[in-house]
Amino acid sequence: MGKVNVWKELEGAKESLREEVDIKIGDTEVTMEVKLVELDEIQEITDKYEDGKFFKKPVVEVPTQKGKKEISVPTDEKKYQRFNTHPKAKEWQKKVDKRVNYHMVYEFLADEYKPADDVDKAIEIMRDEKNGIRYSDVIAIVNKGMEVSGFGKQLGKQNGDS
Repeated sequence: MGKVNVWKELEGAKESLREEVDIKIGDTEVTMEVKLVELDEIQEITDKYEDGKFFKKPVVEVPTQKGKKEISVPTDEKKYQRFNTHPKAKEWQKKVDKRVNYHMVYEFLADEYKPADDVDKAIEIMRDEKNGIRYSDVIAIVNKGMEVSGFGKQLGKQNGDS
């Protein structure tokens, strides 16, 4: 039996992979196309915001054997991780998660559906009180993008974001 070359069949398949997401706000309904985004790009977006450089992490005072110490939360320091549930840490994480999701929408949208060429300007447009999209629509686009990219079963906490 001869060799089967599946790689030729796969050629260009990722570039043409797109699915539609319908957004309905009141009487207005639009359809946008979502494209594949590779895992490393998704991880870069998450890392960009979670390192604390984009949104400065809040500082809380924690007790130590020598009195008190100020730490940035959330923290990776094992002995202070219990402070990652501090209200300030939770508030910061929620802010980061929202920004990550808006940025991911920008990446997932097919180029002709992006509201601007610049990610920051596009996020500003999407978040606009009057003309932007609802956060539930953001989650729907991210979920569809993850599905198109092959991560549908790995959505994790994003399904519960609000």
